[in-house]
Amino acid sequence: MQTEEVSMKVAMTMQDACQAWGIHPTLVKNLEDDGIKEFFEIQTKAIPQILDCDRCHIARDITICAPTGSGKTLVYIIPIVQALIHRIVPCIRALVVVPSRDLAIQAKATFDQYVKGTDLRVGMLGSWGAADSSLDYHDDDTWLRECNEEEDLLGTYEEVDIAITTPGRLVEHIKNNPQFDIQNLQYLIVDEADKLLLQSFSNWIHVLYGKLEETPVSVFEKTQDVYRIRPSFNRTASDNGSLRVLQGVRKILLSATLNSESNINIEKLRLNNLLVYTAKSVTAQNVFMVPAQLREHYYVCEAIRKPLVFLQLLRSLLDAGKKTLVFCNSIDTVHRVFSLTSLFLGEGASVAEYSSQIPAAKREAVMGAFQKGELRALISSDNIARGVDIPDVGVVVNYDIPPYTETYIHRSGRTARAMKEGDVVSLVRPQQEGFFRFMTKKIQGSHAKKEEMEKASEEMEKKYVEAIGQLKEVMMSEKLRKR
Repeated sequence: MQTEEVSMKVAMTMQDACQAWGIHPTLVKNLEDDGIKEFFEIQTKAIPQILDCDRCHIARDITICAPTGSGKTLVYIIPIVQALIHRIVPCIRALVVVPSRDLAIQAKATFDQYVKGTDLRVGMLGSWGAADSSLDYHDDDTWLRECNEEEDLLGTYEEVDIAITTPGRLVEHIKNNPQFDIQNLQYLIVDEADKLLLQSFSNWIHVLYGKLEETPVSVFEKTQDVYRIRPSFNRTASDNGSLRVLQGVRKILLSATLNSESNINIEKLRLNNLLVYTAKSVTAQNVFMVPAQLREHYYVCEAIRKPLVFLQLLRSLLDAGKKTLVFCNSIDTVHRVFSLTSLFLGEGASVAEYSSQIPAAKREAVMGAFQKGELRALISSDNIARGVDIPDVGVVVNYDIPPYTETYIHRSGRTARAMKEGDVVSLVRPQQEGFFRFMTKKIQGSHAKKEEMEKASEEMEKKYVEAIGQLKEVMMSEKLRKR
């Protein structure tokens, strides 16, 4: 294993880098259309490494450990699109595994942006019958049982080049769909690897590798009427004289944090000639970091006063035009805080809630509105904390402080992305202050500043008391409807 530290500074312009790497003009245009003007050093190191390994048919796997918002997604999208852009026969050649449905939707949308003008097709794995209940696999939310025909791959599997899935969906197809064909797989992308390699998730690796290893393939592949040597595979023969798919799959892992349990489970991936890129100050085991442009604040408030402090804070942020993302520790809290906020701010409040309790179609609509800036505040569970890219989030608010440092990192990573400034504000009860200070001290670059909230006006106090009274009625009414 080889490890290389890289900075998070801008290293090259997009045009210079693409010219040096020989990137296809269509892909360059798509980068321009997406507003990409520069590449960070971690991108200028990893992308050409992957491209060179592809061109020279070198078996080498890559792990990238860098903060959220550092451009890790482009590290695999650019090489994959570049490598497949001239493909003749469509089939699944790239498999992207993510922890949640929302991240799958975002990954597909990002790929769609970069395959424009090509024949490449991107699809999400939809539901496929009943899964084997004896298998230990999980998704980040409830979408595994929320079958939506529109999410299924369009057409047959031979018509899709890049498949995006969660562990649960992947296992469903491997176990129950006889048409699921990955014998031509060239890339396995494990995004948010720190979560997907935890023990509760990692059984999907065993199932996937079992599928790959049971699939003997010829040294040759057919493209229309021409046979050629399969370019992506090692020349090691298996016992029956054929090549196994697993030997030629390039594996790329991405994470903001990799802890000791994740590192242990990396062994299950059987990585070849591993090259690890880490952002500086992230090389030590279980060390976390936040970007220098992130400002951290916290308010200490009694539990009974916390809703009012939150409403004061949120109103001031909205008045200042700040796009705000609020995190709560449970779905129930998300709904209560959203309901109270709506009652307090009144009709026309540019606020919505987001959790797995919300129907999938409505979640997508809410996320789309927030990404476009049509909503100014979103109150969410941690379902949205990982990987989801929302442009121009100015402030992240922890209504509840997270129980783990990793969660704090991922929540904070929704702002201060791509070298832009941002703020994270945490509401801390007095008995939690010691834990909060201990947690943030473990984070490289963290300097959480204690703030004081000025006393609410009499008018605001009165409005708050009225909203609390209305909230009790709303909660009671919802409870009765559920009976």
